[in-house]
Amino acid sequence: MQNHCLTSSTLPNQQTLVILGMFDGVHLGHQGVVEQGVSLAKELNLVPWVFSFASHPKERLQLPNSQVSAWEGNQLTALNERLHLLSKLGVEGAYCPEFSAELRSLTPEAFCKNLLQEKLHAQVLVVGYDFRFGKDREGSADWLVANQHRLGFQQIVVVAPVEFEGQPVSSTRIRQALKEDGNITLANQLLSRPYCVKASVVEGHRRGGSQLGFPTANLQWLVPSHQQTLVPAVGVYSASIQLGTDWLPATVNIGLSPTFADAEPRLQVEAHLPTYQGEAFYNQIVNIAFLKRLRNELKFDNLAALKSQISQDVEQTLAYFSQHAEAIETQLTLLNFTQDA
Repeated sequence: MQNHCLTSSTLPNQQTLVILGMFDGVHLGHQGVVEQGVSLAKELNLVPWVFSFASHPKERLQLPNSQVSAWEGNQLTALNERLHLLSKLGVEGAYCPEFSAELRSLTPEAFCKNLLQEKLHAQVLVVGYDFRFGKDREGSADWLVANQHRLGFQQIVVVAPVEFEGQPVSSTRIRQALKEDGNITLANQLLSRPYCVKASVVEGHRRGGSQLGFPTANLQWLVPSHQQTLVPAVGVYSASIQLGTDWLPATVNIGLSPTFADAEPRLQVEAHLPTYQGEAFYNQIVNIAFLKRLRNELKFDNLAALKSQISQDVEQTLAYFSQHAEAIETQLTLLNFTQDA
């Protein structure tokens, strides 16, 4: 797929069908929109392109009395991962400019003319039912349909929501599942693949091996630009960590280590890889695929109780991998894009 994310120097010189959306997560709902667009493009002999933004418009909003973006910590997929996933669905090109003050000020009509028609030669548009765009989000799917002929588009297609368990699939629903209670099972069902993030292995307190007998890799989320991928809710998870080309079972703890009562506790992500026999792998970049939530983080009366619980967590992880080996392998093959992304 052609990736013209930050430049307009090599845009299409032929007529296109443009699929519009943010596509954070490229979940089941997004897949429904994109697949319908790609299929229609083939019927109409048009080239399927995506228009999106390189980063979420909410990144431009700051929290009150803070320099922190209101969007930080809410991203489900980095831009390059989004593009890989869209390419696998049949999209042939993507135009993803940064959301700027200039773009923010465009009226819906100017948005269609200046960006979609002049830059992308769009003849047909495909959007989700809840798509909004233009200054003050004045444009909508309904607005596009009502103004199709005046704007000069051959066709406007509005795709109905994809539902799961009676509710529409959405990025917001996935974020809530991950952040509020760590419902990895639901999030993965809505994504149609395991929730996966990139992290670097950094120095930690070295308690896992020396005090507990369970050496851990301390993980720090990679931050593309000033964005940060969402960290699931505090708790203990069964996961798989990719080292090189190998996916290994892991028990991952996200929390504040309350048993150690640190003077200044901070959120830590620690992973124990029970089958790994190699050297420490500091400074390496790994992929973490979350598969199942095991329990909440707990405060224990002593280290012996903590060690006993960790042992149970590891046993549960290994049992899960043993019982669901084939299904897990299939799920992990869906993440092949992460190595190159």
